[in-house]
Order: sequence, then C-alpha cells, then structure tokens
Amino acid sequence: MKSRQRLWVKAGCLVTLALVSGCGRGLSASTSPPEPATVTSTSTPFFTPSPLPPTPVLPTRSPTPVSIPSPTPTPSPLTAGDGFLLSAYPHASINLPAPVLAAAWSESGQWLAVSAGENIQVYAWGEPKPIQQIEVGVFTRSLVFHPDEPERLIAGSNDGMVRSWDVPGGTLSDTLQAHKRAINRLAIHPDGNTLASAADEPLIYLWDFSGGEKLGELIGGAFVVPDLVFTADGAWLVSLDGGVIRVRETESGRLVHSLRSGDSAHRLALRPGFLQVAVASSGGALQLWDLQAGELLWEVLDEHGDDAWALVFSADGSLLFSGWRSGKLCWLPVDGRVENTCLPAHDRPLGVLSLLEGGRVLFSAGYDGMGYFWQAAP
Repeated sequence: MKSRQRLWVKAGCLVTLALVSGCGRGLSASTSPPEPATVTSTSTPFFTPSPLPPTPVLPTRSPTPVSIPSPTPTPSPLTAGDGFLLSAYPHASINLPAPVLAAAWSESGQWLAVSAGENIQVYAWGEPKPIQQIEVGVFTRSLVFHPDEPERLIAGSNDGMVRSWDVPGGTLSDTLQAHKRAINRLAIHPDGNTLASAADEPLIYLWDFSGGEKLGELIGGAFVVPDLVFTADGAWLVSLDGGVIRVRETESGRLVHSLRSGDSAHRLALRPGFLQVAVASSGGALQLWDLQAGELLWEVLDEHGDDAWALVFSADGSLLFSGWRSGKLCWLPVDGRVENTCLPAHDRPLGVLSLLEGGRVLFSAGYDGMGYFWQAAP
C-alpha cells in the first residue's frame, strides 16, 4: 500500500427490504418540464429549500444479522416489466440497531460498509456477521471507498469531519475538518486524487487526497448542497441547489449550465455510459437530464406525491432504481416507455440504495433499520 498521508473515508447503510408480492405502477409520465421559478432579485433566494430527510430516531436494539448469501445464490425471481428480474436472495437481510443513513460497496465487492446510527458496520461478502464496527460517535450521511485503494473507507459526518479508515482493522488513517456543518455527500474524482465535499453550507470544497490541502471552492447553492457527482471523465462537477442543477467545469469552476428542475431537488445519479443525470425532487418528481445539451429528456411524477430519497442506475444504465419515503422500491426503463414498477419494500423511508460493481447485487436499506440484498439483472 502506498505510504502517504490519506484523508478520506467511506461507509454504508443497511435497511431490511421486506418483499411484498405483487407490483404497482403508480407513476404517470409528464411530457413537459415544470415552469421555472420566477426570479425577482438576484440577491435573494428564489426558492425555499426543502430540508434533507430528517435524521431518524429509533429505539436502540441489538443487531441480529442473518446469513448473507454466497456470491452465486439461487434467487427467487419476480418477473417485472420488460423482462427485468428483481429477486430477493433467500434470508439475505441484516437487522441493524439504528436507521441506516448510508452504504457503499468496495470496488471489488469484497466489502460492504453501512452507516447505522453513530456507527459504521463493515461486512465481508458472504459472511453473516459484520467483521468490523467503527464507532464514529456521530451520524454519517456519506460513505465511499477509494477506487485505487480498495481497503480505504472514507466517511462524511454530521460534525463536518471527513474521516478515513483501513478495513478490515478499523485503523483511523486521517481526519479533516472539511465543513462547519453536516456533510451531505462526498465524491471522488475519477483520477483518484481529488475529493469533493458538499454540506449544509453554500460552498463545495475540493481537497487533495495526498496532503489534505484545499484545492478550491465552488458556489454550490444559496443555503445547502444536498448532493453532487463528478462526470465519468471528471471534467464536470454536477451539484444541486434547491430547484437548480448546477454543472461546472471541475478545473476552472466555470458554470456550464444552470438547469431549472422546478421543485427543490435533493438526489442525483449519473447514468453510466452517458452524459446524463437523474434527479429526484420534492413533490414526487423523477427527471432525466442531458448535460451536454442542457435539456430535460423526461419527467415522471408520483400521483400520490411520494418523494424519492435514493437513486441508482443499473450497471448498463438501462434501468433507474429509486427508493421512496413510503418505503417502496421502484425501477423503470430509462429509454422508451417511461413507466415505474414498484414493490412495497420497507416499513419506513427507503433512503439507501447501493449497487455492487458489475450490477449483480442491489442493496437496499432505510429508516426501519433493515438491509436487503437483491439480485438485479436485466
């Protein structure tokens, strides 16, 4: 392993997904984007930012892990639209002592990190119990594994700190006081040398991994920046600012696009193989945007006003998975027919979705303190 100072940490969140037989198609397509908000003054905000999903409080209970399946289990398939199979691995669930706020797979898929309450649990694929518990002492909303150092876990927490550990082992490698307020999202540049951090603050910070130095700062929003992501080539950094999607050049900070999503947006997902992002907004809207053209490709609205709290694309970019405040798990084809297929999955909000590298396994978790493993295959 390289001998150098390191400053990042990553972890994940688990929530049990209870499969309920039957599917629902409760979303309808909208052919036109919402009207942009009226701006009366450039010096004052033109929207009222919706708060991030509140940090849940549940009674503390002892974890009761259930056996995680081997990498090639026999699933129980449930056939859904377009021949897509969403299958629950038999007995593949984890019961955690607190609501799950974040989760992340390592690049190899060997490790799964889950942020539950003020601790991070690390699981080895195929092992029924966590191999490591990291006591952070504060809620952690964002977890990532470094792409070039598969045993380096990086975490962003509510105290504004970025921490990194070596897993397994749990050795704290580095700490960085990145923000004064709670960190919402961490993103690693594809070159592996730069970390971007977003928090309950207007600014986005860029950090050098090797020395912990601040490389720059970008205006992310008027109040908070709930989410951000680098494009696949690292040239652009996409962030959310209330009802606006900001696209900036990573190196210069130049604003490329300022896209009006309408309602306050709080979740982003980059589509693999495309210069496109999915956005979840308050009021039950899912949108797909073309970043090159700066155009809205489609929008899907939930007829019940439910909100999506988690987004992730399938490995080939053909499907968009979403986790909702009501606890349902949905997926829809990105191209062609725009129609969501949903399953009642959790008793409480489903706020965490994480896809294993290669797209074989989808992990879902939420505020009910449970985590489920699903076979996700087109």
